[in-house]
Amino acid sequence: MTHFDEYIRQGEPSQQEKAQIWQTAIGLQDVPVNVPVNVPVNVPVNITEKIVLDLIINNPEITYEQIVESIRKNRKTVQRTIVSLKNKGIIERIGSDKKGSWRVDFKN
Repeated sequence: MTHFDEYIRQGEPSQQEKAQIWQTAIGLQDVPVNVPVNVPVNVPVNITEKIVLDLIINNPEITYEQIVESIRKNRKTVQRTIVSLKNKGIIERIGSDKKGSWRVDFKN
């Protein structure tokens, strides 16, 4: 006997069974819509971030001032861009601000 045959044999569910099924279905819809399940793997990078990232890849010891001079943006824009790249897990500073270097994570 197949599942369909058994379903037909059982007949229509009772009112109580229908009510319980609807309560379960409505309860499953109570999940908030805007809750992210996972952080995206491929985080989009804007144009300024791409330019700064290219500079860092070509010269891991590059300083903020050198980046500012290269892209002709103000220091605050460069700081925001680097913070954004750090938050996305794309770059990391190794060592001190003066003598350190940048490490690029190519997985992101």
